[in-house]
Amino acid sequence: KETLDYIFGLFKNLAECRERIIISTRQLAKSQRTWFNRDPLKDKFNPLLQRDEIYARVEKFIKIKN
Repeated sequence: KETLDYIFGLFKNLAECRERIIISTRQLAKSQRTWFNRDPLKDKFNPLLQRDEIYARVEKFIKIKN
């Protein structure tokens, strides 16, 4: 969206376009985190401490999908 806005002259310069891209990306990431945190079925893992559990869950998921 921001790139098209830049092409159509809605930004004064490229720096303004870059700044808007950074802001929009940050806002999108925040909304994704908020959405994900509302999911009651999610599980959180510490990849440094629970690597085997993560692998087991992924393998189980892959077998279910195939």
